[in-house]
Amino acid sequence: RGTAMGTMSRGVQRFDFFRSIPLDLTEATALGGWVSVVTVITLGALFLAEVSSFFAVTPVTSIEISHGEDLDFRVNFNVTFPDVSCEWLSVDVYDVIGHKKTNLTDTTIHKYNLAGGYVGPAIKSWHQPRIGQSTEVEQYAEKRYTIPLTTVNFGRVVKEYKVMMVAFIAPWCVHCQMLKPIYEHAAQEVQRRMAGRNTQGRWQRDLALATVDCTTDVNDEVCTNEHIQAFPTIRVFRRGSDRKTGMHESYRGDRSAEAITDFAMKALEETEAQKAIGAGTDFDGDGRLDSYVHSLGCRVDGYIRAPRVPGSITFSPHAIGHDFHVENINMSHVVHGLSFGKPIAKAGVIPSKYRNKVPSDLGGAYASDTDKSATLFTTLREKVTYEHFVKVVPTAYQALRSSPVEAYEYTINSNQYQEPEDEVPHVRFTYDLSPMQVVVRETSRPLIDGVVGLLAIMGGVYTAFMMVEGMLRGALRTLKKQREG
Repeated sequence: RGTAMGTMSRGVQRFDFFRSIPLDLTEATALGGWVSVVTVITLGALFLAEVSSFFAVTPVTSIEISHGEDLDFRVNFNVTFPDVSCEWLSVDVYDVIGHKKTNLTDTTIHKYNLAGGYVGPAIKSWHQPRIGQSTEVEQYAEKRYTIPLTTVNFGRVVKEYKVMMVAFIAPWCVHCQMLKPIYEHAAQEVQRRMAGRNTQGRWQRDLALATVDCTTDVNDEVCTNEHIQAFPTIRVFRRGSDRKTGMHESYRGDRSAEAITDFAMKALEETEAQKAIGAGTDFDGDGRLDSYVHSLGCRVDGYIRAPRVPGSITFSPHAIGHDFHVENINMSHVVHGLSFGKPIAKAGVIPSKYRNKVPSDLGGAYASDTDKSATLFTTLREKVTYEHFVKVVPTAYQALRSSPVEAYEYTINSNQYQEPEDEVPHVRFTYDLSPMQVVVRETSRPLIDGVVGLLAIMGGVYTAFMMVEGMLRGALRTLKKQREG
C-alpha cells in the first residue's frame, strides 16, 4: 500500500506548476530588497484602491419607456391672484381624452384670502340664486324706490345709514334686468316695514337700498374703488362701510323681494345689537350663508388627480347668475408652487440617501414651493390671459437595495395675450407628460468582480516588479563586467 501511494505522489509531481528552488540556491541582494519594499507598498496601495472601488456605489442613468402603475397622477399647485376675489375664482380641468371638470369642488383644493384667512375647504360651486315670482315686473319696471348713487354722493350717503344694501349693475346685463323690478319691490317693502317702527323720524336713516350704474363715466371711480368685477353685485354696508381690514360683505341669497327684505331687516338687527358677522349672515337659519365676507385677492392651494395624458388646469372667474365686468378683471398672479406627483419633500426633508441625487428645485422652476421660487406674472393691461406650457418628464431615483423615489421634472414656457372684447381672461397651465422616463439607479460591483480584480492586481504587480528586478540586476551585472574588463 505504501509503494502505491509513493508511486501516485511521484505521478502527481509531474503536474506541479509551482516548482520551488532550494533556499540554498537563492541569493538575497540589496537591489532585490529595495524592489521588494516598493512592490509591497504598491500592492498595498492598489489593494486599498480596489477595495474602495468595490464598495463604491455608482449612479447609472438610463432612458426607458414609462410603465406607471397609476392610471392618474397628482398635479400640485399654489397660486395667488392679487386682484381676483375668492368668490369668483374657479378651477377647471380638461384633458385630451374628453374629461372635463369645471368649477371643481374637490376637498383637496383650498382657498385663502390675502390676509391669510381660510376661505373654504374647496373651490366653492355657488348655487343658482332662485328668482322670486311674487313681483309684478310691469308694476316696478319704471318705479324707483331705491336711492341712486354716484361717485359724487356715494361715500356721504352710505355713511348716513346704519345699514345700506347697494346693487352695482349694468343695463346690458341680463341678470341685472331680471333683478331690477325685484330689487325695487324689496326697497318699497323695506320702506314700509321701517315706517312701522317710526320713532321721531329716525327710521329714515336706519336702512335703505341703493343702486349704482357702473356703465356711466361718472361712476367709473366708485365701481373701480369697490372692485366690482361682476354684475349684479349687491354689497352690504354696515355703519358706513362694508370693509374691515380690506374685507367686503356681499349678498348671495335668493333674488326675491321677500328674501332681500328679510335679509336687510336681519342685517339691521345685527348691526344695532353690534353683533359680529364673522363669515357672513344666515338670516333664515337654513345653514347656508346669505351673505359672505371676503377680500380682494385669493390664494388657491391644493392638488388634483388627473389622467396620465396631456391636459390643462384653468383658473378663471366664474359665477352662476352673474355677468363679468371684464375691464375690471386683472389675472396677474404669483406662482408659488407647481409640481407633479407625490411631494417628496413636503416637510422639507429628503431621505439622506437621495439628497445628492434629487435636484435642489425638485424637478422644476416652481416645484420646491418656497418663497425663493415664487414668480410674479403681472400686467397693467386689461383682459390679459396667461398661458403656461409645461413639459413633464417622469424621473425615478433608485438607491441601492431601496425602493425608488418617483419625481416629475419639467420645463415651462409662458406667454400672455389680450382677449377679444367680452371674453373673460384666464390663467391656464397646459401640461404634456412624456412617455419616456429617466431612471437613475445606484449600482455596485458583484463579489466575483471584486475578487478577480484583487487577484489580477496582485499577480500583475508581482510579475511586473519581478521583471523590473531582473532587468535591473542584468544591467548592473553588465556594468560590473565592463568595469572589470
